Amino acid sequence: MSRSIHWKRLILIFVMIVALTGLNYMTYYGLGYEHAFYRILLYIPLVLGGFWFGIRGAVTIAMGTIVLFVPYSKAHWHGFSLEDFHEILEGCLYVAISIILGVLVERERKKHRALVETESLAAVGR
Repeated sequence: MSRSIHWKRLILIFVMIVALTGLNYMTYYGLGYEHAFYRILLYIPLVLGGFWFGIRGAVTIAMGTIVLFVPYSKAHWHGFSLEDFHEILEGCLYVAISIILGVLVERERKKHRALVETESLAAVGR
């Protein structure tokens, strides 16, 4: 992958995360459906990062997104209510999905490299 494509992908993911967290911060707190929608949209940069950058990218994006959401969660903390528990579980799910996605992508890349190597050795053997 060329460096320019690499940087374009990083910038795209960064812009998506900043835009979605910005929307979440700017939306009135009482609009729960909108906040849930924005949090669900945050899975898009996570998936893209996982596919493009493997486990490192997915975990880095998950941790960065969680760090951006900590001030929001602290500002709207209700003393560990059911809603707070839901946000914590959603953060854990976000990290778990990033790890699973990263592991699966890395496994597929390893299989693909082994297949390409096997095919090249078979071509040399002919």
